[in-house]
Amino acid sequence: MNKEQLVRLLLPLNALVIIIFVYINLDMNMVHSEELVNDNYMHFETILSAKDIKSVGDIEPLEKKKSKKNYEKNKFSDPLKHLKNDSSKNHMKSRPRESLMSQIKSKSGESIVNDTDVPGIRIDAKLSETKTEKKSNEVKHHVPRLSDEDFNKFKKLHVRSGEWIRLFPHILKSIKSIEALDHFPTFEETTSADHSMVTCRQSEIKVGKTVKLHIQARDYNNKAKHYGGDYFRVFLQRPSFKGDGVSCTITDNTDGTYEAECPLLWTGKARVTVTMVNPSEVAYISMVRTNAYSEAFLTMNTSFINSKGETEYAICDMDLSDRFKKSEICDHSHPKTGEPWFCAKPPSGECNPIAYQGHRKFEKNIFPGDRYFNRKLNSEKVIGKSGFTISIAKITTTLNDDEFTSHVPNQLPCSYTKEDLHVPLDPAEATGYIHQGKWKSLECNNTVTDQRWTTCLNRSAIHVMGDSTILAFYRAIVNKLHGRHGVDKNISWAEPQKGFSNLTDTIFHFTSHGHPFHAEGPPEARMYIYDALDKIVDVGRPTYVVFGLGVHFGRLHPDIYLRRLKYIKISVSRLRKRVPGIKIFILGLHSNWPWIFQPCFVPYRHEVLLRNEFRKSEDVTFVPFWDMLEILGNKAPHPAGRIINRELELLFSYMCKN
Repeated sequence: MNKEQLVRLLLPLNALVIIIFVYINLDMNMVHSEELVNDNYMHFETILSAKDIKSVGDIEPLEKKKSKKNYEKNKFSDPLKHLKNDSSKNHMKSRPRESLMSQIKSKSGESIVNDTDVPGIRIDAKLSETKTEKKSNEVKHHVPRLSDEDFNKFKKLHVRSGEWIRLFPHILKSIKSIEALDHFPTFEETTSADHSMVTCRQSEIKVGKTVKLHIQARDYNNKAKHYGGDYFRVFLQRPSFKGDGVSCTITDNTDGTYEAECPLLWTGKARVTVTMVNPSEVAYISMVRTNAYSEAFLTMNTSFINSKGETEYAICDMDLSDRFKKSEICDHSHPKTGEPWFCAKPPSGECNPIAYQGHRKFEKNIFPGDRYFNRKLNSEKVIGKSGFTISIAKITTTLNDDEFTSHVPNQLPCSYTKEDLHVPLDPAEATGYIHQGKWKSLECNNTVTDQRWTTCLNRSAIHVMGDSTILAFYRAIVNKLHGRHGVDKNISWAEPQKGFSNLTDTIFHFTSHGHPFHAEGPPEARMYIYDALDKIVDVGRPTYVVFGLGVHFGRLHPDIYLRRLKYIKISVSRLRKRVPGIKIFILGLHSNWPWIFQPCFVPYRHEVLLRNEFRKSEDVTFVPFWDMLEILGNKAPHPAGRIINRELELLFSYMCKN
């Protein structure tokens, strides 16, 4: 065999080796990519679907391939790193999302008649289906039904118990209706956005008043639902002015029907879109999943220094009684309030102080009913595909189609007094609207300019406390006031931070909040907010406190979150007495939480609990963001760009009310 023949023989073999090498590298890159997604708080189900993981055993190879080198590299990873190169241009691409809001009370307007819709006409959001759509609706969804054994276990957990449920009478009735069934509904028996209907029968309305819509929830078999609990959003948009719009309030009749009411702020066309965020069955499973006093499938790997000076590790959680005996547990609960935090005894058997809280550990477990969480089929699904349009005729006065502001309620002055607060308990109710691309708050006249921000906050001290979402606020505030963060890159982002602005002579402080807190770091990286508030003293300059918390409590029983809020409320009262004139603000939540299998009902529930504690407090000003971020189309757990600028504009309007 000569040299030329040998080369021809080996060429295919070399090509095969190269192909195998490339494939292995691509596969390894995919594995590392998915691990990074998980580490950055993305939904676990994304990984499941991307790798076609159908059992817990399929997950193990992913975790085994994670190198120690990669872990050390990301040891002090910044959760807001992706925002550093962010631009408002990227955020302008996001489309407005739908939200729930209540009737906006306004001055009585002129009478108008719908000139294109016949009186009493039924406007169905379920539009005519194409052959492709009909075919897709006929496909059975291969989602295993929750077994009777698991359903009976769910019932014994008493999901409707606890202090939180008193604020949700419609949810209480939904839970009772579901648990009264002889079996848990199959996936085909859950609420379907493709089959649910929206109707409107109004023929005459008035500008500045409302239009009413009726929603009938139906399942995948096109059968009407007979109990409530579905989580919908309704949004009214002005098609001729891109981005302008307002959200609508919605009432659960607890019988499978819902009433939506939308304020009419302009003449001409108005586009209505109804979105099913979560069906009632998914909301029920989420309540079962978060009915525990320990985090579901998540523990923190924590280090300790024993009497020999050796470092040893153990897992920690708010409750370990179901995994360890009492003699095997160390109690690290708060010494004053008794808020729980427990760690398993390390190998030495000693209970030493916590030295460092390390990486999160996701336990290999699949919760019964998790397959009902399907983002492609039953979450964030628009009823009727693309919504429908209501035609609002021209009025007979001199007003034209472009008239908007004359029908809009006047913005209220910003206020800190209990009597003047107007924040509704339900996040679905209106706190503002979009006009010409800007947020117009109905709670506070948010027209403060950059120049006024720097003037009113001159020579002040600003304390910011909370999680990584609040950290984004801290950094944005420092940047707006031309300050420096003063952050040591070698420490955890959750550790206390200080900043200063030479231009405005402003001092900045950031502190994270206590357990449960998923960030890495030493004990000072998880100081309880009420402890941080107790450390604030009068420094002889205007002092502001801005805090917020919620997402890290999303996997736990809601009463744990409620208890934390009550302790913070007590500490706030002490602070007001200790530092007269101090101004304290609590920031509302938003619906985009990143944790595993967490549907939008969970943050909605926590927002209600937060508002109930603080919206009418004499000591704290509640700053609502829920519906603003819904309409602005926020998709991120850490809002950035134009969205956080709108939030800052509202916050500074409260802070600089005079």
